[in-house]
Amino acid sequence: MFQPIRPKPICPRSIRLPRQDRGSCRPEPPGAGARELGQLEASPGARVALNSNPLAQGVAESNPTVNHRVLQQSATPSRQDPFPAIPEIEDSAMTDQTSAPSEGSADLKPCPFCGGKAAITDQEPFCVECCEERCNVNGPCHADKADAIVAWNRRDALASQPVPAGAVMGLEWRDDGDGVWVADTDVGYYAVRCPDLWIVSRDGNRLVGCPYELCSFAKAAAQADYEARIRSALAPTRSQEMGQVAWLIERNDNPSLMKPVWFAENSIGIHRWTPIASLATRFTSKAGAEAHPDYKLIANDPTISITRHVSLDTLIAPAIQAVPDTVRPVCRVMTMQHSSGAPDHYVSIEVGDRQITPHMFKTKGRAEYEVAEWIWLLNGGEKPHILDFDTDPQPLTNQVSLPASDKSQSPAGAKIRSTQGKAMEAAPVTGQSPVGAVSPCGLADPSYHDCPNMKEIGGGMDGERYRCGVCGKWYFLDYEDMK
Repeated sequence: MFQPIRPKPICPRSIRLPRQDRGSCRPEPPGAGARELGQLEASPGARVALNSNPLAQGVAESNPTVNHRVLQQSATPSRQDPFPAIPEIEDSAMTDQTSAPSEGSADLKPCPFCGGKAAITDQEPFCVECCEERCNVNGPCHADKADAIVAWNRRDALASQPVPAGAVMGLEWRDDGDGVWVADTDVGYYAVRCPDLWIVSRDGNRLVGCPYELCSFAKAAAQADYEARIRSALAPTRSQEMGQVAWLIERNDNPSLMKPVWFAENSIGIHRWTPIASLATRFTSKAGAEAHPDYKLIANDPTISITRHVSLDTLIAPAIQAVPDTVRPVCRVMTMQHSSGAPDHYVSIEVGDRQITPHMFKTKGRAEYEVAEWIWLLNGGEKPHILDFDTDPQPLTNQVSLPASDKSQSPAGAKIRSTQGKAMEAAPVTGQSPVGAVSPCGLADPSYHDCPNMKEIGGGMDGERYRCGVCGKWYFLDYEDMK
């Protein structure tokens, strides 16, 4: 039996008419097709034609949801036919693919690229398109209208997110001749030309805002359009994601083990428990943590009592916030004046309302050097040098008598003199010059006994060299004037 060959159904989305011929995206007035059908049914000839033809009746009854436009024809046939004339039925989807949806149109977001109005096709597969003639942006096709709207609005939400760190590379323009500049990109090619004013287009479609008075303005518009398309496809950075979640294990068998223990896993899948939160395995969402294999949480230790998920940001953020509020230590020299006229200089280290004085010196320069060392230890920087702080002027004492206990260990009548003149030349070669003109430990009438930290360094050119372990000054035991 002969079977008529039926044409393969054509997807309405596969028919792409030129942009200028596709018409506007404004929806057809509701009931337009019904009015035409009513006008046709109002004529006696058309009513007879529809009632007497079961094919026309079946098409009209089997597609109640599709907007059909019935083109009126002459009700009186020009000649007598055995079959009445069948009115021509044209599917509106074949002439105008895109229209605003009758329901849910308020849910459509504007175009993320140009901000223009968006509309959705009224027949499956459904697709949202920008109504701006120069934009030419289409969303993905879906079998369900709601899915198409959600997919379109998702792109708008991505475009409204904070811009991820990093800059988009600039367009590389090349001169194409005749005053035309072209830039090839992954999202199409941009062209800037100047018939009268500068016009910029992408894949032959003008950008919104044309024309421009200067070529630089047109190129800047192309760069802005290119960056908007690139950034809309970027995923948000880790700082823009939800708080990270990690495994928290609590124990209850031993008071020493009551601290939280975190689940940690390395790159090759070996997992362990750690008390250090920074080493815990982190997840971008709670769902990702819950999807982790449960068998890894079943440890051999039966003392594990509670397993729950917590956000590391809530634990780490307070500690980070408290860092700027920490009171920094203060190091300074405190001087205490005595009735004898010889003050004591203390090294004071203070943190808030807490204070310690670990050292005391008779020479203020020595105390300042100790304070400088503490500041260097706590804050870093260049290490101080002692020779930069021994600056207290004191009266010179070139000849002092030794105590009896010390005279037995040295030639009788020996003198101790400060480092002056020729005696300074006898200092050891250490790369540092001795500092003279200062009495030991800042005393007004110093002697060897008054400087208990004085110790022998070695033999010298004209006597034995000594150095005070407190004030750092060099002295020489001279044998010139022995009694």
